[in-house]
Amino acid sequence: MFKPAAIICAITIGVLALLESMARIVEIWVPPQAMDYGLGFEPGSRLFIPSPEDPSVLITHPAKELSFQKQRFSLRKAPGTLRIFALGGSSINYLGKGLYGLDVRLQQAFGHRFRRVETINAGGLSYGSQRLVAGILKNRELTGQFLS
Repeated sequence: MFKPAAIICAITIGVLALLESMARIVEIWVPPQAMDYGLGFEPGSRLFIPSPEDPSVLITHPAKELSFQKQRFSLRKAPGTLRIFALGGSSINYLGKGLYGLDVRLQQAFGHRFRRVETINAGGLSYGSQRLVAGILKNRELTGQFLS
């Protein structure tokens, strides 16, 4: 009884070792994506960084463009502007840059209070919800205006 179980375990371990070896060989040509150890909130891994062409404009970090919408917006919010960051996962990301026209609808609804409405899509594909609290705190420093 012990011998067949040992043989099955040895074969299973051998197959898994072979699969792992093959995956390591494939990584030579197709490297894995870099791990974001700072969860997007370390200076070198921020979602929005100053544009090299114009530091007064923030752009999506090029390394984050696989998971986030490519966007650009002014670092300083102009007076009379309502700026909304939509934080979340893939359901937010798939809404697109204008969040399916949310910015236009808000401009129509709140045009009497704000000259301009900006929506920033900060929804990430496969982005863990544990990052949202830190994102809210960091983006609050950028905008100074949040809706609750």
